[in-house]
Amino acid sequence: MIAPHYAEKIESWKEHFLIIRFRLYLTNVILAQIFALVQYYVLDSGFGEVVLFVYLCWTLTSLVGTIFSNYRIQIAVAIFSLSIATLISITTLAVESPWTKY
Repeated sequence: MIAPHYAEKIESWKEHFLIIRFRLYLTNVILAQIFALVQYYVLDSGFGEVVLFVYLCWTLTSLVGTIFSNYRIQIAVAIFSLSIATLISITTLAVESPWTKY
């Protein structure tokens, strides 16, 4: 959905954007905590280096996105999150690729 159904009632699109981003990052903080609890208690795998790296990057970028409402910081957090997700995807592909087993 590009615009909400109450678009004519929105007075400031900047504030609307920041509210949406706040909710997104707050949800990510909660999901990161659930991820950590599942890894540690349910799967009983503890915190390895990769799990700790993913957890810290996910939590810290989400906290920065939740706390700060500056557009430049929001853009920096989005770019950093995208680069970390790309790095983790490439690392997973390299480790679990059938090409590396030979």
